[in-house]
Amino acid sequence: MSAKAARTALEERRKERREQESRLQDLEARIGKYNEQLMQVKTNDEYKAMQKEIDGVKESIDKVEERILILMEHTDADQQRIEEEETVLAAKEQEAQAGRKRIEEERSRLEREAAGVQAEKDAAREKIGAEALALFNRIADSRNGVAVARAMDEHCMACKVRMRPQVFQDLKKNDRIFQCDSCSRILYYVAEAPADTSA
Repeated sequence: MSAKAARTALEERRKERREQESRLQDLEARIGKYNEQLMQVKTNDEYKAMQKEIDGVKESIDKVEERILILMEHTDADQQRIEEEETVLAAKEQEAQAGRKRIEEERSRLEREAAGVQAEKDAAREKIGAEALALFNRIADSRNGVAVARAMDEHCMACKVRMRPQVFQDLKKNDRIFQCDSCSRILYYVAEAPADTSA
């Protein structure tokens, strides 16, 4: 049973308990009246009839008291169920808040990182110059966003086409822009790390 259903059941049982307690008061008042009337009866038959009425009311009182006890037990069980559900709900809410906080912190970190990357990008654009940037953008547009390629062992690593040895030697100086004759990408050269011969 959910906390909402338990609250509804709890309210219904409390209402019924109030009704039963009111009924109990009425029955006890009737017993009081019958006891007063019992003192005024004149015949044995009237006494027996009055005693029978009193016994009937006492039986009703026993049933009402039993019902009130049952309702009290159910009310306690409902109250405990509600408290358990509220504890679980509070734990879940706390967990959700912690999750939201983590997401917010991650979003802030990514925004700072993106701003840093944008600043680096803007600084690099200023250094490159308008003509080189226009060339880069034109190649990127025609080559699925990839405008540069590494040159290694006299080959363009993007299209694998071999370049002339003299072009590769000039490219290694990294003092001007070279384009691959085959794919038109801007070539760059990074010297390979020397092989480890200590082993």
